[in-house]
Amino acid sequence: MYVSTAKETCEQSSEQAISELALDVKASGEVIVEDHPVETLASMANSSFDALFIGSRGYGPIRRVLLGGVASRLVRALDIPAVIVPRSS
Repeated sequence: MYVSTAKETCEQSSEQAISELALDVKASGEVIVEDHPVETLASMANSSFDALFIGSRGYGPIRRVLLGGVASRLVRALDIPAVIVPRSS
């Protein structure tokens, strides 16, 4: 139940963000629930995208070392350009 609610919320947020882009910007969003997000996203991105924009939780360097960081591991696994967008304060 939690996963489906979270997925729906993320899908709505993604659709809202895309709708606010300029009309000449091509963008798409897809919420994927996987056990191995880095491998899944890297595989999809490397085969389908020109660039990848990734949101960051903004944990900071100490928490990132302790908890790991999906965004930082993903950037190392990509063959395409990536932009990490920090969480707004």
